[in-house]
Amino acid sequence: MSLTSPPNSDIPDLFKGTILGFRSSLNDEGLYREILATTSVNQVYNLVERIQQKQSKTGHLRHLSRIQQYLEKMDLYVGAIDSYVQVQPDILALIWGPIKLLIQWTSTMSAAQDAIVNITAEIGGLLPDFTSMAALHSQDRELGELLFLCFHDILDFYLVTLKFFNLSRKDPIAKLPKHRLILTRSSVAAFLRVPVAEGEGEDRAYEDAH
Repeated sequence: MSLTSPPNSDIPDLFKGTILGFRSSLNDEGLYREILATTSVNQVYNLVERIQQKQSKTGHLRHLSRIQQYLEKMDLYVGAIDSYVQVQPDILALIWGPIKLLIQWTSTMSAAQDAIVNITAEIGGLLPDFTSMAALHSQDRELGELLFLCFHDILDFYLVTLKFFNLSRKDPIAKLPKHRLILTRSSVAAFLRVPVAEGEGEDRAYEDAH
């Protein structure tokens, strides 16, 4: 997706434009409807709990608790953007729906779920403190644009991973070991525009998903 909205667009229009771009780039209305079915972080937590209970019985627990920081920060993010866009169900769905589907899809694939857990934990560590952002003046234009950029980048991350794992679900040949979806700090930084130290992380394997 690209940032095509003009600089003088108001913040709600920026969010709306990115949602339309995500839907168009996803190019799968059935999958988009699946995403829209999840509109709260509690739905994600409930899924994680069910999966962990099932995995504990088989002795193959995948440490899904590592994604908690990501979920907590994104929950705070919802509060931070509320004064700018009066958060609607479609925005909530695009924050919580993709991560719920990714966890669900990979629940029976150890390597795939490890990849999702690892990249989500990385992003959770890089996301800023949205608590302090929410306390700032709601009319701060620059802050609103920063919050929008975070939304845009998170949707970019979701778009890449959803397309990859959706392909893996539909095509048995397109398996994770073949494509080596190893998402490291360098790729997380690329999504969130965070600089990393030179030489820190060489894999840009998310490109394999294209």
